[in-house]
Amino acid sequence: MTTFQLDQNVNRKTLARRCFAEGRAVAKRFPVEWKMYDKGFKDPQLLPIVMAGNRPLVTNDRRIASDYADIIPTANPGIIIVGYPLGHICPLRRGEIEKIIWDFKSRFPIWDSVTWSNSVVEITPEWVEVSHIDLGILNLDERIDYSDGWAEKLENHLKINANKRLP
Repeated sequence: MTTFQLDQNVNRKTLARRCFAEGRAVAKRFPVEWKMYDKGFKDPQLLPIVMAGNRPLVTNDRRIASDYADIIPTANPGIIIVGYPLGHICPLRRGEIEKIIWDFKSRFPIWDSVTWSNSVVEITPEWVEVSHIDLGILNLDERIDYSDGWAEKLENHLKINANKRLP
């Protein structure tokens, strides 16, 4: 069973409980001890810890990989970004992250058996974008619209990225 790490932006009890109830994955909530920092636990503090582990990070921070590619190792547990595409007129409201996740999981039933390692995956209601970090640079693999064959394309990119090794 895959364990995912929720960051402070998607640290929802309902999300973690529902994942646990499904019995297909565990969503670890943002650790309480990380909340004790006076000015919050910032990405430069979070990423080295999470990227050294084996849990893909789930966030709604679409800029986390581009802003901090230089501290994300090429070999990493993966980053999953959930949200609306850029230019969407409404901000994410409570419960919408969960809805996007559940919709994606229903469209991609093997979500819990693929490896997210070495991939940066952005999930929106309209498309999925797969990238990877290579020596401190974020590289776009493909933006995939939800059309015929999209799941196979996503699975293929995840497999390719999971097999990437340091040069």
